[in-house]
Amino acid sequence: MRAGIVTINGLYNYGNRLQNYAVSAYLNKLGVDNKTLIPQPMSFRWAMEGDELTYMKNKDSVKLIPNLKKRYNFKLFNEDYIPYELVKKVKFDKETANRYDKFVTGSDQVFNPLFRSSLGQMDNNFLTFAPPEKKVPFAPSIGMDAIPDKWTDFFYKALITFPALSCREQSGADLMEQITGRRAKVVIDPTLMIDRSSWEKIAKPLDGFDYGTPYILYYFLGDKDVEMPLDLKATLNSEKLKRGLKDVVLNDPFDESANTAGPAEFLHLFENASLIVTDSFHGAVFSLIFERPFVTVRRTLRQGNESIDMSGRLNTLLTSVGLADKLPKQEGFNVESLFNADYNDAYGKLRLLQNEHEAFLIKALGIK
Repeated sequence: MRAGIVTINGLYNYGNRLQNYAVSAYLNKLGVDNKTLIPQPMSFRWAMEGDELTYMKNKDSVKLIPNLKKRYNFKLFNEDYIPYELVKKVKFDKETANRYDKFVTGSDQVFNPLFRSSLGQMDNNFLTFAPPEKKVPFAPSIGMDAIPDKWTDFFYKALITFPALSCREQSGADLMEQITGRRAKVVIDPTLMIDRSSWEKIAKPLDGFDYGTPYILYYFLGDKDVEMPLDLKATLNSEKLKRGLKDVVLNDPFDESANTAGPAEFLHLFENASLIVTDSFHGAVFSLIFERPFVTVRRTLRQGNESIDMSGRLNTLLTSVGLADKLPKQEGFNVESLFNADYNDAYGKLRLLQNEHEAFLIKALGIK
């Protein structure tokens, strides 16, 4: 069986690249040959070739431009770990549909209409080019608590063509049911379907990083300074002094200690952190996988005068594995709880969820 993976692609989001790897790796485990399909608008961000590759391998250049080094590390990860096909089309069509037995959409926020809908990628993400029998959802996410009215009809027409529906968060499954009248299976993210040893094999130390000093790792997709509760800031500042910890901030171009990290280096930074502070779903995922202490912060997305809560996936994950004490809050941060990393009960619940998700995928893929 050959499957084409359809997901969000780019060179700047760690969770996206790591979930893409996990989908591919898990399909391989099930005996499904697969490639990630890269549409033309994204292809320039993907493959390393020609003069660009020569330039990016020039060490003097990447030292002068840290973002170039980060791009290089992302592209290297894509080349090393994610089999792909560059499709020279904006939107996939019947010709694309004929080349694969199944099409897998997910994971990540492939059903979020705010992401690249202007490029027509929603048609790709909802697999509108493929016949119903070829459509398989692999933990897609909507990432919103409500669907904009102008998208409701599109969602209905696209979703009813899927033989089975799944979603990565409870709120997304509720929205699917409201729109279609059908219940989606709430499943775990593909990154949680891969065991720790597999992640350790592809983790890579970050060049020039001082691992000798213990550190608090901050990984935020929103504005860290705005989102961080004052109570948490005060607690962390106090503990940082007591424990001799330094701050390391991912996604901050001004933090020279970590601003060149690619996905493999991201994994290594998580694996060795003393504490992780994050508003990211995948920030919580890899804290859990590597058994690291972590604390979550509520993430919001501003759309005009509206504030959209982006914590649905995070809330579903933490609740489903019995880590309600790790849910985002505004105050009452207990130091002992912050640095606690006893996840034995959580791993027991996670194994049950892994088995449920695998059963769903085997049936959806038609594997005997």
